[in-house]
Amino acid sequence: MGRGILRGVSPGNSAKVRKSRMRYQRIVSILALTAAIVASTDNTQSQSPPAGRPPVVGPRIVHLVKPDCSAGRSCHGIHGTVRLTVYVLTDGTAGDVDLKDAGGDARLTEAAIAAAKKCRFKPGTFNGKPTSMNFDLTYKF
Repeated sequence: MGRGILRGVSPGNSAKVRKSRMRYQRIVSILALTAAIVASTDNTQSQSPPAGRPPVVGPRIVHLVKPDCSAGRSCHGIHGTVRLTVYVLTDGTAGDVDLKDAGGDARLTEAAIAAAKKCRFKPGTFNGKPTSMNFDLTYKF
């Protein structure tokens, strides 16, 4: 047998054998690389927050201020519901207040927004750190 000739392979087929070996080597490399990527992805996804503490905790009301609609106020005697979204800052104060549902009367809306801005909150947390978040607040008059 001469050089470069494989056992049982004719000289014309040796190029095909080399190509198939190269394909095999590429496939093995791709599979090894894929396995390495999957293993590293599994490690990053398996990292969870500390036990007993969820990663996100929403804000909570510490002091709810009720709208002042006592006698002599423009909203006195009017009934309705006003839904607001309060942006709670990291220090527990109310930032922006957005109107979700007016409830029909602008005087109720004004009284509800004024009261919401005076409310105090325990700020929401993300992985244990205070974070600004939205809080939905409903006032029934």
